[in-house]
Amino acid sequence: MNAKDMQVISTRTHGVLDYLTVGFALAFPRVLGCSQKFTNAVTAIALGKLAYAMMTRHELGLVKMIPMKTHLALDAVGGATLAALPFLMDEDEDPAAVGCAVGMGLFDIAAAPITQTTPVADDAGGMSRSSGGASRGGRRSSTTHHAQESMPSVAGL
Repeated sequence: MNAKDMQVISTRTHGVLDYLTVGFALAFPRVLGCSQKFTNAVTAIALGKLAYAMMTRHELGLVKMIPMKTHLALDAVGGATLAALPFLMDEDEDPAAVGCAVGMGLFDIAAAPITQTTPVADDAGGMSRSSGGASRGGRRSSTTHHAQESMPSVAGL
């Protein structure tokens, strides 16, 4: 079994999971009555994740600037940070807070290597980086995109 066979989460599903986990991360420290310092740290991680999720080149990204592989690396780093946070901030006395932070962190770390790195709609440039491929039924002609990338430079002539 190769690495591609292990990538069972589509980029679309990963995008949904991103937005759901951001919502959960914003809610759990408030619901559990965690310290303001811990709540602020988890909120910062969640808002950072929201920002890069909205800027990722996948079906649910709004701006489509960040490659999916970069997004997944950020997920792993953010997940490790979130998992360590209760112990770094002396919040380890509250088992519910520890469970939420460590569980979410480990989930982010585990999801990264099993997520596909190319959106299904991205047929060799078929997903627009700025419009989300909204033209012509969700797909954009890749002819113009490829022509711009493969044109030789006139400076080299």
